[in-house]
Amino acid sequence: MDIPDHVLGEIKRRVVDCNFPRTGPTGWDIGPDHASMRRLADYWCTGYDWRAQERRINRFPQYRVAIFGDLLHYVHVQAPGSNGKVLVILHGWPYTFASLLGLVDPLIHPERHGGNARDAVDVVIPSLPGFAFSESAQTPIGPRAMADRIDTLVTEVLGYNSYRAHGGDWGGYIASWLGYEHPRCVAVDLTVSLRNSGLRTGIVDPGVGEISPEDHAKTIEAQGTLQRSFAYFQQQGYRPTTIGYFSDSPVGAAQWIIDKYYLWSDRRIRSFEQIFSMDQLLTEVMLYVATDSFATGLWVYEGAYEEDGNTLPQGARVERPTGFSAFPDPLVPPPTRAELQKVYDVVQYAQFDSGGHFPFYENPSALLQGIGEFLQVTTGLTS
Repeated sequence: MDIPDHVLGEIKRRVVDCNFPRTGPTGWDIGPDHASMRRLADYWCTGYDWRAQERRINRFPQYRVAIFGDLLHYVHVQAPGSNGKVLVILHGWPYTFASLLGLVDPLIHPERHGGNARDAVDVVIPSLPGFAFSESAQTPIGPRAMADRIDTLVTEVLGYNSYRAHGGDWGGYIASWLGYEHPRCVAVDLTVSLRNSGLRTGIVDPGVGEISPEDHAKTIEAQGTLQRSFAYFQQQGYRPTTIGYFSDSPVGAAQWIIDKYYLWSDRRIRSFEQIFSMDQLLTEVMLYVATDSFATGLWVYEGAYEEDGNTLPQGARVERPTGFSAFPDPLVPPPTRAELQKVYDVVQYAQFDSGGHFPFYENPSALLQGIGEFLQVTTGLTS
């Protein structure tokens, strides 16, 4: 990575010149907190060091390769003694490949983190099509089509005979499609799962078979919450280009992204400022703004609607061995093991008391524990 100086200068100029809206109610109740966004913009111009973040990320070997005609960016780190075992880690929105880099060293060098060297795995972290340094397809594609590209990367480009996949948010959907349709994906590990019955995301699905009165009441209650919390999903799914024009304003793009970090994080014990540093938030924003991928990163929502990639076909199951780490996610409350078993072959299930939609930032030790348990349970499935 080497973002040109003139791009960085133009971003800073636009942040400085941002015409902030008039101050409204304090707090986050109806949108991003005005004072918080002012502080972030000030830090962006006076304290944030993109070049330091660039150096940190560039410590990891990165590549780009043409797959189906479009360049796909990925990180590939090989572990000593992995013997061909590999874990593909998949990001979602509104984050990027960079958010997952903290998982790499514990996976390639578990002996440095209280584990055993024999459990080491190679790690592949792609940037999804249209995100960061990956080119977008000519038209929006969803998680099912993205899974085709990831499988091609891992098997045909990198030459792995088999692999396991981990993901949350869209990465959880893509991992699920890998397990459902691609035989060389031998196991999947998730923090967000697909559901069956063909219902779109944002519509409560009680699951396969009869629904109890208790589950019906739970479904009705959850539907009201989803109608409000998934408003962004409907907009990004049907009219992503409209929001894409936020890319003309770095602060506009930042508020759209950071609002989701606020809403979807577990803030019961820690404040938003205690969970995320401004460096973390701004690096995620910069990887959309500086790469001109804010608009194309939204396309996955439209692509998912077009391909029906949000849920499995009616009655279908992912028959690959599946692990799941359940965090108290305000956006997508995790299913119980029994509920998940209706759609997946669950071989490992871990439940944690803290950490929301972004466990790699909010509770990374717990996430690594869940991934480690999954790798242990499924270790015999790969070479």
